[in-house]
Amino acid sequence: MQDPRFNQDPYRCRVEWGRRAAHDAAVRGDIVVIVDVLRFSSAVVTAVHHGAEAYAMGTKYEAIELASQTGAVVLPRDTSDPLMTTLSPRTYLGVGRGERVVIASINGGRCAQVAAEAPFVFAGAMLNAGAIADAVALILNARPDLCLTIVPCGERWHDPHEEGHLRFAVEDYLAAGAILVELPHEKSPEAAVCAAAFLRSEGDTFS
Repeated sequence: MQDPRFNQDPYRCRVEWGRRAAHDAAVRGDIVVIVDVLRFSSAVVTAVHHGAEAYAMGTKYEAIELASQTGAVVLPRDTSDPLMTTLSPRTYLGVGRGERVVIASINGGRCAQVAAEAPFVFAGAMLNAGAIADAVALILNARPDLCLTIVPCGERWHDPHEEGHLRFAVEDYLAAGAILVELPHEKSPEAAVCAAAFLRSEGDTFS
């Protein structure tokens, strides 16, 4: 259970980090937006934009296993080595409409797996921030019983020591803010600060 000290009730738009957040949001039945800008979310958005159907997995081994079961493909960096999978969005520019691809990521892919039981799970990035906000707003307006949790995924320390595994990633935080600024629904203090961070940096970082 989530520590009540960090509960963002009763606000409808929330921001929480990493796998634990994805799990807790799914248990609550929230709409979940997974944000892993470099590069999982951007790869998923690019693949889907070009007509592909994308599956999220946590590791390349899981991705290869799923691909063998479903007939989907895992795109490699080096075609001579099928274990060398790629997260580069450019790789997915050439996918065919209707093609099924498996995209593996220990950050965004794993968070998406953890959140799979949520009623709605989206991949969010700078590339589709406006579209995600529009889709989420439609659901929030139609379903007053639902809330939104945006999950910036961050990165994983190879050697976590005392600080744990999660390394906070500013690009994920700002992309979460880019989605939040488009939503008129009530934001938690955490979400409001995240949106403000994006607005403050937008002209410098994204001009």
